[in-house]
Order: sequence, then structure tokens, then C-alpha cells
Amino acid sequence: MTGYSARTQDISEQLEKFLKEYKAELYRAGKELRSEPIPALTEELFALFETTGNRLKYERAYFKRRKMLSVFGILAILDKREEDVKALEKILEAICEESCWALPAHVNRQYKGWQISIDLFAAETVFYLAEITELLGNTLSENIRERVKEEVFRRVLNPFINSKMPYADWEICQNNWCAVCNGAIGGAAIRLIKEESVLEPVLERICAALTNYIDGFSEDGGCPEGIGYYTYGFSFFVAFAELLREHTKGKNNLLAGDKIRKIALFQQICFLPEGGTICFSDASSGDAFRVGLTACLKMHYPEVEFPDFSVAANLESDDCFRYLILSRDIFFTEQYLKEVKEQSGTVAESRLRKSSKEKQICLPDAQWSISISENDCVLAIKGGHNDEPHNHNDVGSFFYMSEGHMILADLGAGEYTKQYFGDKRYEILCCRSLGHNLPVVFGLEQKTGEKYKAMGFVCDGNGKTCMDLEQAYGLQGECSIRRCLQFDLKDGTFVLEDTFILNQFGDIVENLVTQYEPLIVENGFLIKVGSYAYKIQCFNAENLRILKEVHTNHQGIKEDVC
Repeated sequence: MTGYSARTQDISEQLEKFLKEYKAELYRAGKELRSEPIPALTEELFALFETTGNRLKYERAYFKRRKMLSVFGILAILDKREEDVKALEKILEAICEESCWALPAHVNRQYKGWQISIDLFAAETVFYLAEITELLGNTLSENIRERVKEEVFRRVLNPFINSKMPYADWEICQNNWCAVCNGAIGGAAIRLIKEESVLEPVLERICAALTNYIDGFSEDGGCPEGIGYYTYGFSFFVAFAELLREHTKGKNNLLAGDKIRKIALFQQICFLPEGGTICFSDASSGDAFRVGLTACLKMHYPEVEFPDFSVAANLESDDCFRYLILSRDIFFTEQYLKEVKEQSGTVAESRLRKSSKEKQICLPDAQWSISISENDCVLAIKGGHNDEPHNHNDVGSFFYMSEGHMILADLGAGEYTKQYFGDKRYEILCCRSLGHNLPVVFGLEQKTGEKYKAMGFVCDGNGKTCMDLEQAYGLQGECSIRRCLQFDLKDGTFVLEDTFILNQFGDIVENLVTQYEPLIVENGFLIKVGSYAYKIQCFNAENLRILKEVHTNHQGIKEDVC
């Protein structure tokens, strides 16, 4: 790899500290988990999704098993201690005994042979088992290695190899499923298939499929799924790309190219001052970045920046405890540090990424605008359409942050249930436009579908963003809804102006969303957060009213919304 124009001692020190603390966390987790039983995956738990729509109870047990696999797998690879190897063999055997590696939410048990279903987590599992057993080799018992290999081929590799493309929608879709499933299967194939005549067509198929994933990013590198799903999908894409590059001795590098460079730089615009993150669609306002992924990207593209290490992800940051992501936090980080030391003569600066002041970041293809003031206030705005991956009906919506607090909110993801991904999705507050900072026109919210979109999206680079929203509501005839937001890059205040030209009379309600208790005052209302108070001044303030709702967040916890 090339491009070490400005490696920093400061970054190296931060990474060394991160690795030390990360490994200590793994050792603590290993000590705790060795005394705990492996959770049972019962038929009763599996059936809950079918009968009640609940995903969390089964998934808690399932991901506890994957945590054991990841922790003992990484510790065994690092140290090969007997106690970790024995614990690893037990969880490997238990996973081989699971009736199905896919999650209940992704399986239709009306079909014969449903146990052999390849979803995100079956694909992940096959990679984890393949890599861990291959890296450990004879450290594991021969019986365990053979059993794992048998299950990997029976459940995933053979069904995939023997199928016609596409195996399923995920093989050619344009979201994280494409990267995770294809990347994991491709990585498992590299680890376990030794016959080049068998492996080569598999890798050609995987590479062809992954072009669809890259096509899902806007031309300016934007990921409509948000930073959480970006990290998830791109981690698997990058890990497979590195395995492929190593396997082909550098001849096939999926991380080359200008669009990949822009995608690699997308992460750093999503991390905001005071630790917040862009949370459109099913994203989170308090996400963390993966150090290993960032280190790998920086080895390819030096302009990649590490966000502040206070928001670096640790072992517990990933509820699914994905071995690939957790292991690369060590493997990629150590590789980065090694290369920095080898090229220490090129170190020229000593600084980490600092929050850039006074700027507006525009992604015109993704239709995102992110403005950051001198005092670290943030106004983030999106256009887009209402059939994006993990879609919310939120064309033209925005959120406002100050001092790290979400004053006017985007609620992000709700609890994942059967209903959340069914025909009742847009009855759920965080998915419907009522749960966003958007007007309600004649009692109508925005409609679902790609044709319901923003038009004329423009941001000027100086804090102003405008777009037309009438198509998002499906209004008929000569109608116009022009939304403009002007953000002051000095003091962090902003003005929202919606202009309506409609062909009938009716009520228009400007809807604002907050998770703090608002107080109605003269000409508007106040939102108090700690020692600060934020005033929203409104026209026709005499018509203000507060509507209280309840939002069930991604962890299944109920939260108040006003």
C-alpha cells in the first residue's frame, strides 16, 4: 500500500492505547463467559417471531452465542491458551448443532428445508467458523475442524455454489445485505476452498455481485442507510476485498477507484461535534466508529480521518458481536501500526482529526446537507425519496443539535419487529412523516415509494439548503411546497421557511419533533436542556399545541416524544 504522506505519532499513541484497552476488555469478557452456560436456542424462542412478532428474545440468546464465539475465537487466535481453545471448541460444537443459522425473522418455515436458509447471520456464521478454524488449524481438535467444515459446506457454501445467480435478492441488491452475505461467503470460500478451479468461479460471482452494493451509494459516496449500516456493510466489503487482494497477490483490488475513495471518506462527515452522528432513516444519533475499518481505509486513502477516539467502538458496541468486525479492530489496527512504523521517516505531522468549524457539507447526489457552526451547533437536512434502504417517509426532514443534544430530533430506528418490516411500518411513529420535522398538509403525511421525492435540492455551501417537497405528498394539480433552511455558520441559529402554493383550502400544520418537554411562551416555545434554553419562534404562535407520543427505540425501550 502507498500514500503515507502524513502519519502521526499522536494517532499511533491513540491506537496503541486503544489496542491495549480493547484486548483487556476481551480478556475480561473471556473470564466472565467461561463461567457462563451456553444459552439454549429453543423452539419456543424461535417461534416467538411467528406468533408475536418479537425478535429480541431469540436474538439475545443467539447473539450471546456469537459473543462467545467471537471472544473465545479471537483470544485463541491471539494466545492459543488452552482454556480459551476448550471454550471455543464447546461453542463451535453448539453452533454446529443449531437447527438453523438464519434468524427467525428471515426464515419462512412453510417451505421444506427451511433450516438451510442463507441470511445475513447464516452468512456471517459461515465466515466466522471458516476463518477461526483455518487460522487455528491443529490447535483445534480434528473432530471439531471436520465437523465445522462439514456444516459450513452443507449449510451455505454448497447451496450457494450449486445455485444459479441470484441465490436470493441479497446477491444483487444495493444495500448492506449484498455486502455482508456476499463478502462473508466469499471470505469463507477463500479460507476453505483449496481447489482453484472451484474457488475462482465463486470469487468471480462474488465480485460481480458486489458491484451492485457499490452502485447503492450515491456518486458522491453517500450511504442512504446511514452510518451504522455503512459500517456494517462496508466492513464486510473491505474485509473480503483485503482477503481477495492477498489471495490474488494484489492483482484484484476492490478498494481501488474514485468512487470507493468517496465512500471511504463518507464516515468522517457522519461524526459530529460533541459525539453525535447523522441519524436519518434507521440510524442512531450516538453511533461509534470501528477503529479497524478506519485504519484499513486510511492505509488505502491517507485523507481518511479518524474521528475522535472518545467515540471509538469497543467490544460491547456491537449488540450482535460480529467476529469479523471485532477481529479486524485488532488485525487491521496492528497492520496499520506496523506499516506506520516501517515508514516512520515520512511522519510529518502530529494531530488527530479536529472538528472543522464553520462549514456546510453538501452531498448533492445523496441530497444531504450538514452545517456546523463555529460553536458546534449542527443542522442536518435530507432530501431523497421515500423508498430508500431502511426507509422512513422523511423527504425534506432535518434535525438540530447543540452541545451534543438533539434539540429538534430525528428519532432514528425503532424496535425491529415483524410489524416494523411489514405493511404496518408507516403506522410506526419513527417511520412515518409525523415522527419527523415535516409539515402535515390537509391532514396528509408523505407517501411511500420512490416517486415521492424531493426536487430541486440545492445547498449553497454557506448554510442555505432548499428543495421542493410537493411530490413527496403526492399532491395533484398546480401545487408547490418550497422548503428553505438558512443556518448561521457563526452562531448556530437557523430559520425554517416553508412556502405553500396550493389549489385548495385546508389546514397546514408545521410539525416539529423533540424528546424534551417543550414550554409554550410568547411567540413560540422553549426547550430547556440542562442550563441551556432554546427558543423556537413561530408565526401564528397562538395556534401552537403540544402532542405527546411514545416511541419504542431500537433497544425496545419506550421514550416520550413531543
